[in-house]
Amino acid sequence: MNNDMPSWKTGLLGKCPHFGEGHLFNGFLTLRKQCEVCGLVYGFADPADGPAFFVMMIGCVPVVVFGLWLEVAFRAPV
Repeated sequence: MNNDMPSWKTGLLGKCPHFGEGHLFNGFLTLRKQCEVCGLVYGFADPADGPAFFVMMIGCVPVVVFGLWLEVAFRAPV
């Protein structure tokens, strides 16, 4: 790793782990085959279902909190 950026920041920004310049993702949750800047092949970093899990958890928490608030605030009959 030859960049001055910390690993956590490189990951959050979705940059190449080698130099911190290229993009890690091709789309929203699609990992690129390789870095467009340095050519690093991302075959070693299989994310499996990790990105989808975190997106679902971040999206589900506000929905569940809203549903609970709605139930407590208005006491809707069943």
